[in-house]
Amino acid sequence: MSVRARLNKIFNKPILFTFIPLVNKVITLVKRKTATSTIWNAQYKRFELRENGQWIQVDVLPYWGCTKQYLRDAVNRINLVGIELGKSDTVVDIGSGTGTEAVIFSELVGESGKVYAIEAHPETYCSLELLVQKGEHRNILPFHLAIGNTEGTVRMDDLADHEKNAVSFDGVSSNSGLSVQMVTLDQFVAKNNITQIDFLKVNIEGSESLMIEGMKESIGIVRNAAISCHDFLNHDSSKPIMKKVKLFFEKNGFNVNHYPKEHPVMNSWIYMTRV
Repeated sequence: MSVRARLNKIFNKPILFTFIPLVNKVITLVKRKTATSTIWNAQYKRFELRENGQWIQVDVLPYWGCTKQYLRDAVNRINLVGIELGKSDTVVDIGSGTGTEAVIFSELVGESGKVYAIEAHPETYCSLELLVQKGEHRNILPFHLAIGNTEGTVRMDDLADHEKNAVSFDGVSSNSGLSVQMVTLDQFVAKNNITQIDFLKVNIEGSESLMIEGMKESIGIVRNAAISCHDFLNHDSSKPIMKKVKLFFEKNGFNVNHYPKEHPVMNSWIYMTRV
């Protein structure tokens, strides 16, 4: 268990909520040289993290040691490898989670840019939506949707660790999990009148190969992409998802790069730039 997971387990108790803001401030001050402010919002049952008066994260558990610079470094190290975002760019962030990457994308594209932040799980989406509202991130547009290969309703996991929940395409008729609306990327782009995607980020827990089946038209407006291919969830060293995604983008005129890493999550990312 990681240090962060242990801290979450220890401090995720109502009696200790009053101590968390102080502990998190000390951790960020010592570790990042920046003192953040953490507030427990009893109405929404979430922690709100601020730095210099700006909301940078909202979630059911505190994000220990998180600062704006830490998020910038993570985005550059994981998402924007060999890719640059400019002012007025359009980002489509599929699997946006609680919005910690979207906040940095928002900063990079500026007021005239747009970040379409798409998240399927309702618990996670609630944190994303609150972050956008609290932080007044006007160029982030949150959407509660799953992106897949067809339009309809699918079932989704409802695990306690909500950011690890995935859409179950094999169990659409199952009574377990949650019911979530799904559309294709082609449909999403058409409905929102998106004419160019300067950066497409995808992190959807194993549904990547199905997503590309629903982007036959929208692939034509994508300039750059970074996709996490979750073959590691099935312990499949042959990487069928990565191979399928890589081939799809290569056939559509992209250079595709993969930088092998020992950590399975870091190793899952591939980066595409249109030739």
